[in-house]
Amino acid sequence: MSRRGLSSLVPALARPIGTVGLVLLTLLAAVGCQSASNGGQPLLTDPAEVVMAGVRSTAALHAVHARFDISAQMAGGQQLGGPQQQFSSRVAMDLDIDLDTRSLAGRSVMAGMGGPDQTSDVILVGGQQFSRNAPDTRWTQFSLGPAMPFPANEQLVESISAVIENGGAQLSLTEPEACGEATCYHAVADLDPTATWQLMAPVVMGGPASGPPPAGAGIPPVTLHLLIDQSTRALIAVRTTVSMQGSVTTLDVTLSNHDVPIQIVAPPPALVDQMNNGFGGGGVITNVGGAVPVPTPAPVPAAVESPESP
Repeated sequence: MSRRGLSSLVPALARPIGTVGLVLLTLLAAVGCQSASNGGQPLLTDPAEVVMAGVRSTAALHAVHARFDISAQMAGGQQLGGPQQQFSSRVAMDLDIDLDTRSLAGRSVMAGMGGPDQTSDVILVGGQQFSRNAPDTRWTQFSLGPAMPFPANEQLVESISAVIENGGAQLSLTEPEACGEATCYHAVADLDPTATWQLMAPVVMGGPASGPPPAGAGIPPVTLHLLIDQSTRALIAVRTTVSMQGSVTTLDVTLSNHDVPIQIVAPPPALVDQMNNGFGGGGVITNVGGAVPVPTPAPVPAAVESPESP
């Protein structure tokens, strides 16, 4: 990748984690949590109530920090009649996410695939994406269009509710687990391929899906392990391992800083190079160091800001 090469957020997530990543992005945005002030909740014994308690609290969540730890073992082709080759990769990604504006800022480090570690930064704000790859100190900007590439909370809640009500997710509770200084419910959700597709649809299709996945989609069943704080009903972690077409992917997502205010802003204009025609439009870098459009809606004032320098 060139010094100013693009690092689009969705391909960066989808490449290492495939189907699982889209499912977990849906759950990350939808299975929300309440602030720590909502403690003292009665213990629940029905796994559906545990999961839906998190879904119903989505409206109370405005911001969250998400840590993704991803590892993948991928089967390659045979070489000169020899044994099939195995490739591995690891990705660590930290994201600050404003769920009101669907803005985010974060950094990822990818290791493996036979090359040096690659560090990438990304900011999505006001319909614009800014990205850079270390050791570059400049950002490349392109437009995402009028709509951010994430569905509304209402769509996500509708999809999760439909999956549970239609029996596509077999839910169970195992022994509670310690999660930091708290105790968490450990809910297990076994999703059949249709349920997995219905959870993915708001992300990949922009709306809910009621039927099975398209023919040939190759969507596997997925088992999700969810840790939900017994006191606050906050989603703390999601874990899963999926095997698909000879590849095995393990994904751990940890959420923290629930409802801690954040401010996500564009990088300084002097450090931005613009890409015309947008992502995938055959664009070239133009207007080096030009003005950066003012994000809309304006960011909420807070103490935490997006990175402006390496």
